[in-house]
Amino acid sequence: MSSPCRTVHPQADMNPGEVGRLARAFEHSAAGIALQSPAGRWLEVNPAFCALVGYSREELIGNSFTAITHADDVQRSLEQLGRLNRKEISSFRFDKRYLHANGREVWVRLDVSMVLDDQDRPELIITQANDITASRQIREQLAENEARLSSIIRSMAEGVIAIEKDGSFSVANQRAAHILGAVPHALESLSLSDFESDCWRLDGTPMSLEEFPASVTLATGRPQREVVMGMERPDGRQVWIEISTEPVHAEGTEELISVVATFSDITARISTERALRESEERLSLAVEGAKLGMWDWHLDTRELSFNGIAERMLGYGRNEVESSLKSVRALAHPDDEDRLVDEMEAHLSGARPFFETDVRMRRKSGGYIWTNIRGRVTERDPHDRPLRVTGMLIDISQRKDLEARLNELATTDELTGLLNRRHATEVLRLEIDRARRNGGSLGLVLLDIDHFKQVNDRFGHDAGDKVLADVAELLLSRLRKTDFAARWGGEEFAIILPATDREGGSTFAAELLGRMQEIRTPDGNGVSASFGVVDYRGDESPSELVKRADRLMYKAKHEGRARVEVESQA
Repeated sequence: MSSPCRTVHPQADMNPGEVGRLARAFEHSAAGIALQSPAGRWLEVNPAFCALVGYSREELIGNSFTAITHADDVQRSLEQLGRLNRKEISSFRFDKRYLHANGREVWVRLDVSMVLDDQDRPELIITQANDITASRQIREQLAENEARLSSIIRSMAEGVIAIEKDGSFSVANQRAAHILGAVPHALESLSLSDFESDCWRLDGTPMSLEEFPASVTLATGRPQREVVMGMERPDGRQVWIEISTEPVHAEGTEELISVVATFSDITARISTERALRESEERLSLAVEGAKLGMWDWHLDTRELSFNGIAERMLGYGRNEVESSLKSVRALAHPDDEDRLVDEMEAHLSGARPFFETDVRMRRKSGGYIWTNIRGRVTERDPHDRPLRVTGMLIDISQRKDLEARLNELATTDELTGLLNRRHATEVLRLEIDRARRNGGSLGLVLLDIDHFKQVNDRFGHDAGDKVLADVAELLLSRLRKTDFAARWGGEEFAIILPATDREGGSTFAAELLGRMQEIRTPDGNGVSASFGVVDYRGDESPSELVKRADRLMYKAKHEGRARVEVESQA
């Protein structure tokens, strides 16, 4: 805005310099500030307020605030204005929606105060407005993701509990409540510490809170696999459970968000194993009942055999796999075979009492299946060399699918497959830290699809969703391996460009703008967007960097859309 703001009744003892400073503070405030008459008409607005609502000063001055207030919020706003004029209150704060010049809704938090004249009559209303649209969108997105996560967890056949960093339970399914003897939904008001005195190890000794598999994962970030522990339920019944935990990390970081624990009631299996330990035939029946794949490797006779469950799991019959380390290694996925061999060799050499790891095993048909494989030497020769190794093979495909789905829902936008805003903000923070440490450059591009509301209004939300998905696909096709793209909110997108200055970001945005014409709306028109391009200055926070890009993006909107605005050299 080029017009200077007007000062209102400066005090008599204020010199011109002080008045000028007040005017500059009003003009350059990062918050939107507006002066209104008692009737609610705009008397003066600063540039930040204009940027917030998308209208120029000339378009606002003299008009009523109701002209740009969402219809659902007008009555409440007028009621508060009336209370001010009647001097029932001198100020108030509330959240409401303005209608931006481009048609979108802008959520703002208003702080409103009335100024009285010398006769104690209402003279002037001062309004400060802050944009809270992004924070509301993040809260809504988190709520949607949590609802989807809860739905998946509650449908699992195993007991599943999502555990927050403080040890509290955020989500638990019906099966978990059944196994632990709790009332459905009551688990979600508990935490790990509520079970501290009721659990024990496989050998019957008490298990401390710090030893709980979930506690270990929360403390170390490492998953725990099929830990067996006993516990006493509220009804006095003692049960054995087999529990595995998986950490959930923020996208592209090591920050632990939560832990997902999956567990099964293995009381019957434990009881059976203990009762039938002396009988190999009866133990075999118990193993079949527990759906455990078993394998038996005779190193001296070079025979490798599987029980029926393992045969069905992998498709191999007796001696169809050569009894050699090389052949066993070939069964594992190339990305997992070194880990499997290292575990086996460490055990065979005597460095570990057994071996156990998660690997993808190749089926006879050629596909792969996620398994947990464990085993130990059960027979040695007089020189202590291993002669026989036996173990178990468990299909953990469902658990792996759940883990992958949970991580995807926590970090990505469901419609576009891009990062969601929360995790993109974390990635931006990490990249800023990296640029600060290394003295490198970092570019940020924000874009807003032009006239997107018209697409939704004319052709429906399915057509709008397709445009969003097509733009996301175009973004992904243009990224380097080190770049990140996110759906920032609504029709806005963000691209994080490590090792890129504003010139590189400008080139990227210009090329992207040219390619966007290839995306078509149902009436055949090409799609365009308004871009804001900045690079990291070396002394600012992620939110400050985003605000600079956001201002340029809306400048591109006001300058005619379908253009790239790049910050000038500071």
